[in-house]
Amino acid sequence: GHTDVSALSPDADGLSYALSLHNGRWPAGPGTWLLGFGVVGAPGLGVGGSVRFIHPDLAWRGWRLDTGLTLTSRGSGSAAASVTSPGIWGIRARAWGARGFFDTWQGGALATSTELWSGVAAAAPIWRPGRWSIWAGPQLRVDASPDPVPGHGGWGGVAWNGRTDGTGPWAALSGEAALLGPAHASLSLDIREQADLPLGLIALRALGQAAPWSDAPASRLPQAGGGELLRGAPLGRWRAPMLAGAVVEWR
Repeated sequence: GHTDVSALSPDADGLSYALSLHNGRWPAGPGTWLLGFGVVGAPGLGVGGSVRFIHPDLAWRGWRLDTGLTLTSRGSGSAAASVTSPGIWGIRARAWGARGFFDTWQGGALATSTELWSGVAAAAPIWRPGRWSIWAGPQLRVDASPDPVPGHGGWGGVAWNGRTDGTGPWAALSGEAALLGPAHASLSLDIREQADLPLGLIALRALGQAAPWSDAPASRLPQAGGGELLRGAPLGRWRAPMLAGAVVEWR
């Protein structure tokens, strides 16, 4: 789909040649990939490690690839990948698989623990008018605990970024609905902001989740605990059709 550079005038300079190679658009520039290693740990999750690979500009075309792998001492683990194309109109796709445990609690004590496998694959067109992003598309999902339970349907959302450098404020309303398998619909509102201080910065996050219509297993309900919200609580300590929480951090 590139311009035939042999048709350029012999007097064309290097800039004309470069723009012709990219259909008259500025080249995206050399991408800089990131490979990171870290330690993870939370009650109910165990202690382990993670590795993450990010490439923000695949083949110098502006496609962003984000992958991650996590393993813990309890036997939990996950592998995830997402890719997003550039431009006002684009494509957003994601896939992840995980092995974990569905724990239930009674009177503050662990009552039951069941092995849980989950997998998701989804893709959607995305529209980016200004600082907004809007996407919606199909999603395939299967949870197995121990028998497979499908949750195929759709996913989508809308996000707003207050600063072009991605430092916030940032807000996103997203959701999913399962139509093949047990009926299920869920929504999540995630709001984040940060402010610089003389000795670091303050980061704030508020998260609200709701699954007002669900015949799916309880493992798909909103949950709190396990290192994200209410970080001192075990993973999945609280599950309910509606949950909300907030975090303030000094970094």
